[in-house]
Amino acid sequence: MVRKKQIADIYSLHYNKKFALQLDDFVVDVERKWIKTIRLSISKENAHAHLSAPAIMTDKQIKDFLTSKIDWIRENKVKMEKLILADEKQYWTGDTIYFLGNPYTLCIINRDKPPKIEVEDDKINVYCRPQYTVEMRKTLIREWYRRQLYVILPPFVAKWENILKVKTTGIQVNQAQTLWGSCNVRTHHVHFSINLARKPLRCIEYVVAHELTHLIVRGHNDKFYSILDGSFEDAAEVKRMLKQKEGY
Repeated sequence: MVRKKQIADIYSLHYNKKFALQLDDFVVDVERKWIKTIRLSISKENAHAHLSAPAIMTDKQIKDFLTSKIDWIRENKVKMEKLILADEKQYWTGDTIYFLGNPYTLCIINRDKPPKIEVEDDKINVYCRPQYTVEMRKTLIREWYRRQLYVILPPFVAKWENILKVKTTGIQVNQAQTLWGSCNVRTHHVHFSINLARKPLRCIEYVVAHELTHLIVRGHNDKFYSILDGSFEDAAEVKRMLKQKEGY
């Protein structure tokens, strides 16, 4: 009987595992994997098109598929490029940034003292030295977000530990861009994205409950959502808010 590894070896002799395919005015990064279905996506980081294709697909089949998707790729690349461009703020006075779901006008106040951030009505005042660059201002704001989350998250974690009868070993706020949170079911350590600071408190609580529910049910099945969404009458609205993209 021919084993899967033998098949993989045969295909590796004839087909490239990873390659770039020029298609009209853009390039698609192609990767063959041992999967059953084609996965076409646009990167949130650089708006590049990426295709994960079943290992048995030939170069011609891949090219024919992508050719049939040219309009979709071009349309969604443009959309993603606009979103990425909108995110490239200068973090200067007049920019709008979000905190706990609310928009604030950013006010940069130069002074030769250690940096400080304060919320004042509908403004967020950032006190920093005149020589601060865009990246330095961005880092300053993100670290402020991180500190706020370390205050906001623990009460929600304690609440849902009690509701679900589970126990975490610790939490950490990281720079994750594609996940709101993650849970190590072996160590019971939970990670949360720094971007949660932009979302309403209800969203933050939902993400906490979501990750802690994984300490009961590992995957996303009916039992998982029965436990989680059963405690959130507004689960559908919360999920919608989590998908909504705010400015930085």
